[in-house]
Amino acid sequence: MTLTSFGTKVRFGAATASNVRSVDFTGRSLSQIDCTDFSHSVRTYKEGIFEPRTCTVVLTSYPWTEDSAALSINWGGETDAGGADVFINYGNHHVTDIQISAGLDAVIEYTYTFTEGV
Repeated sequence: MTLTSFGTKVRFGAATASNVRSVDFTGRSLSQIDCTDFSHSVRTYKEGIFEPRTCTVVLTSYPWTEDSAALSINWGGETDAGGADVFINYGNHHVTDIQISAGLDAVIEYTYTFTEGV
């Protein structure tokens, strides 16, 4: 388990998983186009090509049955003053891949790949 995933919980729709081995984000590259007009003294930028962000979550259970829902993550078990879990919302995602494998420790791992809805 990576240190950044220790204590992390992932919520996909109504279901929450706490047996997270790792969480990785990739993508969401925004190409910024310099639209500075020669007569302007300040540069402005526009969003360019949008690559949907993907999130890969490795778990030791099979908690999600839906294929499209809101993806929220509680990084490192953070709680608010009342002790409730604090989740960060990453928007609506779709499950685009599920892989099942046995790790070296003989634990069955489920790798979910989520792709951000556009």
